[in-house]
Parts: sequence; C-alpha cells; structure tokens
Amino acid sequence: YFADWVYNDVNAYIGERENDIYVYTTLDQHIQEAADKILTETIRTNAGKNVTQGAVVVLDKSGAVKAMVGGINYQKSQFNRAISALRQPGSSFKTFVYLTALQNGFRPEDKIGDFPLSIGDWHPENIDKKYHGEVTLREALAKSYNLATVNLAQSLSKPEIIRTAKKMGITTPIQNTPSMALGSFEVRVIDMAVAYSAIANGGYATWPYAIKEIYSRDGYQLYMRESDNENRILEPKAVKNITDMLESVINSGTGRKAKLPFFAAGKTGTSQDYRDAWFVGFTDKYVAAVWVGNDDNSPMKKVGGSSIPAEIWRKVMLAA
Repeated sequence: YFADWVYNDVNAYIGERENDIYVYTTLDQHIQEAADKILTETIRTNAGKNVTQGAVVVLDKSGAVKAMVGGINYQKSQFNRAISALRQPGSSFKTFVYLTALQNGFRPEDKIGDFPLSIGDWHPENIDKKYHGEVTLREALAKSYNLATVNLAQSLSKPEIIRTAKKMGITTPIQNTPSMALGSFEVRVIDMAVAYSAIANGGYATWPYAIKEIYSRDGYQLYMRESDNENRILEPKAVKNITDMLESVINSGTGRKAKLPFFAAGKTGTSQDYRDAWFVGFTDKYVAAVWVGNDDNSPMKKVGGSSIPAEIWRKVMLAA
C-alpha cells in the first residue's frame, strides 16, 4: 500500500521517466511489519464480531509516514483504506470541538451540561443512554459524552470548529450541521493522523510525506525534501490543555485499553450503529490513526473505538 502511494507521488515530483531511479522513503520497516501483523491478526481473531477490514497510519511529528497499512490483505484488495476510504470519525472528531473551545478561553475544568436536548427532529443520546448533569470539559471528553459535546458546540461558532479541523489537516468536506460535532461526515484515515500530529508537535501544521530523496541511477540528485517552514496554527496553551485532556481519555476514560507504560494521549471514535471504530492518538515520538470496519459499511457487533482499535493502537505504539 505504501509503495503504491509512493509510486504515484514520484511521478508528481519528477514526471514520467525512462530510466531507473532510487527513491529514499520515510518508511520504518520494523514499525510497518509490526503494524501489518498486529492489524491482520487482531481482525482475524475478532472475525465473529463482523469486523473484516482496517487501516493503520503511523507518522512522526513532522508528518513523515513511518507505516501505512491500507487493508488486511493486499493480494485480495489493493484499495488503500488508509488514504482513499471515506469513513465517519465519530467521537474522534470531538477533539476539534474541544480544541476550538480551549482556543476561545474555555478551560479543562469549566463545566458544561450533559442534559437531554433536541435540535429540530434530531435527538442525540449518550452511548450509555444516561444523562450526567454538569460535567467538566475534561470529563466530557474523557468519557466521550455526546450531549455535553453538542451543548458545547452550540455555544461555539460551527464555522470556526470546521476551520480548526481543516487547518489541522482534514481535507474532506465538513457539513455545518449540529451532528457535525459528533463526527457525522466522512474523513480519511491519514487526515486524522495528520490532524492529531498538529497537537503532538505543539501546534504546527504538518503535511504527510513519504519521499525524502530521489536519485538517478548514476547518483545525480533529482529531488530532496526540504523541511516545512514552521507554521503555528494552534495556541500553545490550548495545545497543552487538549494534550492533557487526551491523556485523561487513556488514563481514566474511554481509551483505557490504549494505556502504555509511558506518555500517551488519544481519542476513541465510534460511528452510528458501530459501522466505524477508531483510535487516534500520539506518544512523545509517534502519531497513529487506527480504523476498523467493513468495506460495505455494514455494522459490526458492538465494536467501538474503546475496544479493538484501542488495542491495535497500543500494540503498534509499543512496537514502535
């Protein structure tokens, strides 16, 4: 999957050519092999839960792709789910809502209401079908309360939430609807990894890349990647606070199965009817996005982001 992606990119960099070239890439063979094995084995052992596909992208904080698994069997399907599939991010999108709030002066310990609400004919619910009253932003994100998040989004500018997500790396269209706060539109797996890398690196824009250098057969340099200009897109204090809150997701919230013996921060995501399950997060060194689901968009059997994706993420990060 990675090689296909690189091959398409090479032509964009130096055009079609007759002669052989050497392309030096960002891939880390060890992380790649581990991610491939972990994803495939975990999905096979959970076949009874109607989960048949998945994707993993691992980046470093600069956007260099260290591993890319676009599916569980390249021989059977060359469709690259890591870069081409469009899937609903569910609650893994909530990070952008809370980040927008933090950039607008909210603090992690500020309270928001987790109460029943209706917007037109839309009646969102929490996954546990309960209401939790007044909760802090930290708790609402850690426990992934839908009602508190929608309430928070209603008090913010929705175009600003969309702008936050876009500048961090989401390239797909985001509809300005109330359900947008719960990730009810489609994203690419690689975009979610890139967006979270902007938090991991302290608030700077990143672009995913795979090619470092290209040489002709006789050693003439045809291309060399220059590092991006540092472009700050998030306020340092907001980055520090959201990192702290995403650490709470793993330590005391829905992401406990992703817990590592060292620093880790991330967010679970589950779309409606368990059609998509995600875990996106980062350590001191790496950022990774994990998605599992089915190509035909059929529901899985209660597979949410807090289960299989969090386990895959943890194993991949340990290997990395």
